[in-house]
Amino acid sequence: MKIKFSLLSRSHYQVFYPRRAARGVLYDLGVYLVHNALRWFGEPLDYHYKASIVDHPDGADYFGVGTLIYDDYQINFSVGNHTYSELKSEIYGDHGTVILEHPTHLEHIKVITDDQNQQSTSYPKMANTMMPELDYFINMVQDNQSQKMWRQMHFTDKAVEILENMRQSAHITFN
Repeated sequence: MKIKFSLLSRSHYQVFYPRRAARGVLYDLGVYLVHNALRWFGEPLDYHYKASIVDHPDGADYFGVGTLIYDDYQINFSVGNHTYSELKSEIYGDHGTVILEHPTHLEHIKVITDDQNQQSTSYPKMANTMMPELDYFINMVQDNQSQKMWRQMHFTDKAVEILENMRQSAHITFN
């Protein structure tokens, strides 16, 4: 499916340039979901991505659905630019479900067990949801925590590899 470029405002357009570099919503937003999935669930056996491409010579993805496939389960995610969803993130496990209000910041987390017991925890709303990432990085560097740095580098390398393969499976080209 192609989406007319006229639907996008000029401010949203910047995500889609330059053509020779990573661009579009898979790289803009999907990187966070893939990176978290790697940290939480490990490396998937397979993965793919289906994209809606902007009807513009640049051809960036405007919306997409990704799947990370593991032995006994799969993770499905959707990313979109200039879209809005009220859906919560849900993680289904062997003994219950974890519900996250927002995938970008963990303000409210609810766990519902198979016997319908519920536990919730809340955290204060942050003005900038990227501050914990920045603090973690600064502390890691200042404290010279090389093992943590190499672990983060491993996750980043693997996330980039997965994103590249997902991009190729969706036939998104940069040239």
